[in-house]
Amino acid sequence: MRRDPIFAAAVEEAQSYALGKAEQLLAERMLTPDTRPIIDKNGVVVAVATDHRNANTLLLRFLERHSPDHWAPKKQLSGTVAHDHTHQHTLGPATPGYTVTADDLLALPDDKRRLLVSILDEVEQNREQQEPVAALPALPAAQPPLAVRDEEAGGPRD
Repeated sequence: MRRDPIFAAAVEEAQSYALGKAEQLLAERMLTPDTRPIIDKNGVVVAVATDHRNANTLLLRFLERHSPDHWAPKKQLSGTVAHDHTHQHTLGPATPGYTVTADDLLALPDDKRRLLVSILDEVEQNREQQEPVAALPALPAAQPPLAVRDEEAGGPRD
């Protein structure tokens, strides 16, 4: 396809058309469940079972593969940060940490939701491009409040 731009354009157009048809079929399937009769021991149809899952699952997998930017599940970002009283920060391997659910994202205004997703995407891209950080440098110890220093010195100063 790299050598023949006309062929490449035709392939892209065909893929785009097929994707559009799949999205259209997905919309139809979401509204039209699979049905099967429930038959009693005498062979009489007593009910009809409906199920939306089978066709939708196949179509979603197709869409995830052919249009991952729109349909593929998003990666869960996780990690831990240890914090002790000396203010030394360490980053460990990715283990379950803070989880943002779809409901959490939907509760945000649209502009903030887009900002958060773009920040998480950037964090993930940086992780893939950089070597892991073993530890961040320690911060200086925090000074106690003035009242605590006064008590340690034998009372308030005049």
